[in-house]
Amino acid sequence: MIPVLVTPPVDPVVTLDEMKVHLRVVDDSEDLLIQHYIDSAVAHFDGYSGVLGRAIARQTWRVSAAAAGDHLLPLPDVISAAGPDGALPLRRVAQGSMVSVSKACDVDFVCGLPAHLLPVVQQSVRLTVAHWFRQREAAAEGSQQSVPLSVEALIGSVRWVRF
Repeated sequence: MIPVLVTPPVDPVVTLDEMKVHLRVVDDSEDLLIQHYIDSAVAHFDGYSGVLGRAIARQTWRVSAAAAGDHLLPLPDVISAAGPDGALPLRRVAQGSMVSVSKACDVDFVCGLPAHLLPVVQQSVRLTVAHWFRQREAAAEGSQQSVPLSVEALIGSVRWVRF
């Protein structure tokens, strides 16, 4: 089951002001560029196809259950799930959250990163944006540097591995 995003997150992972403090930028001349970097970094990490394989901020996804029975939801950190007849009970299993449906239907589910993991992701976004901000031309001579190892180390602790 490949999920489809129904309701994107509302709250920012990192605000423009927070990012400017991290970058030590004091004027507004590059706000649009910085915001684009923030949005790109969050998109890189977030959701089903993001490198974390999980939702960062609370958001709603939909999957189509092709038949009655038990279905493993494809994202972790599920808060609630609903089918056409209302709320569906969640069962926690080693691979994530499972729902049971009585017929083929769409299942909407809300998920979001646990609060204790959010600082790790926020720091990963800040480090990634700072890297992109300072290395604007990846192909320019003398500026070819990969994303800092600290980002890889941080996201390794929160990356969801699908079974």
